[in-house]
Amino acid sequence: MCSTGASATAAPGPALFRLTISGTAVANWDHTTAPVTSGDCETSERSEGVRTARFRSSSPTLVRVVAGRVQTVDARGIAGTVRLSGPNTLNRVCGTTETHTLQPCAVTTRTFRDARTTLLSLKQGSISLRPLRLLLRRVQCPQEPDDMAASPLGPPPGPKRISVAALVNERITHFTVRVSASRHKNYGPPEAGMLDQRSAWTLTFQRIRP
Repeated sequence: MCSTGASATAAPGPALFRLTISGTAVANWDHTTAPVTSGDCETSERSEGVRTARFRSSSPTLVRVVAGRVQTVDARGIAGTVRLSGPNTLNRVCGTTETHTLQPCAVTTRTFRDARTTLLSLKQGSISLRPLRLLLRRVQCPQEPDDMAASPLGPPPGPKRISVAALVNERITHFTVRVSASRHKNYGPPEAGMLDQRSAWTLTFQRIRP
């Protein structure tokens, strides 16, 4: 009695890596709010500031790679500090009288430990990062523009090409990917001023041996 069977090579399992993230985000701005009218007077507030954030993973994130694609994963527990400095100025115009009252602000440092981002591949040999998500207490002196509250740690880097060999070649035990992003905004009437944001990330992949 004879029997036949189809033989097939099993598809390789995913490559596994430990991922750690570190980075910096810097913002500087000079922003004047839209004027508010009360009686014969108009008031607005100008804020000037520099904000510097430094962040890194509290612990590695397990990353799976299949056919040169990073499987979508949340990297949690990113911790860091945010240092803020700069003054506010209260502007007041009443008829022909104009005053500008400087309001110095203390330098502040805020900490966080619960930020997270999402890592994914939109195509083979490419990785993308979503904006860092975190709850960060807002400071009023200097007053941070709304755009900074929407993206507390700056703009996310765009898609980054990486070597498929680095992902699938088992002889490559670790590799580092550096990405950066920047964004500039000019405020138009009735507001005035500008905002510059820059961020730089370092992603370190450490291969996990089977």
